[in-house]
Amino acid sequence: MPYTSVHEHPFVQAILKESVEVGRVSGYDPVRDDEYPPLDELQFYIVRVGYAVAHTLTWVDQLHQSVLFIGDFGYGRRLRDEGVNRSHHLIFNVENYLVRLQSIYDRLLQLTNAVFHLCISDELVNHSLIVSNLRVDRTKVPQLLKAVRKTIQGRAEDRNAIVHKHSYMDPKLRRLELLYMHTEETWRPKRPEMTYKRLCHVRSQQMRQVTAEKKTEFGALNAALVQALLPLLTELHSQYELHKKRLA
Repeated sequence: MPYTSVHEHPFVQAILKESVEVGRVSGYDPVRDDEYPPLDELQFYIVRVGYAVAHTLTWVDQLHQSVLFIGDFGYGRRLRDEGVNRSHHLIFNVENYLVRLQSIYDRLLQLTNAVFHLCISDELVNHSLIVSNLRVDRTKVPQLLKAVRKTIQGRAEDRNAIVHKHSYMDPKLRRLELLYMHTEETWRPKRPEMTYKRLCHVRSQQMRQVTAEKKTEFGALNAALVQALLPLLTELHSQYELHKKRLA
């Protein structure tokens, strides 16, 4: 399921268009103004939901972009002078992806808070508080949120370890890190045939294989996430329209 399906969803299309219209009617100038002028409650609601949708889209886009970044390393002189090598780039982007993968769910909780007009302070929003809310609990949203969380839950321990404990402990990545530590001056082979030139060839082949594996793995995770996300957006769209009518 391509990530562009999220951009093309009717809810996303509608709310972004309506948010822009509120800005136009209110006289908001995005070039000069830091904040919107005073809005009525309906306008405030539309803008707040639009804000939450936009930030959700950003996260979905960045998960897709992370897969592209994994395989796109430039061997520029400045990077070499700073001691940055191919393994640093790969590990950084893999860990970045795993942290962001879990954080998409936080964005969805914020979006749910906005759509149901719960007005819970952003820093207090969490899974239990949102899904147990009476307004939310009477809809399909809790079930659909859990379906999204299920697609990423298997990598939650990786994220927690990276953030709170240590680097991502993938044996293949750590092996690459060790191989890329060496320069021609520091390389001391245990076997005569394993010259530095041979080392460079071996590690580049392993890098190509690991990079391809990670891109395939993360691409599949992204596709599953998007597939679970679309029904949630459909239900949130229905709730958004109901709340707009009440506020109007």
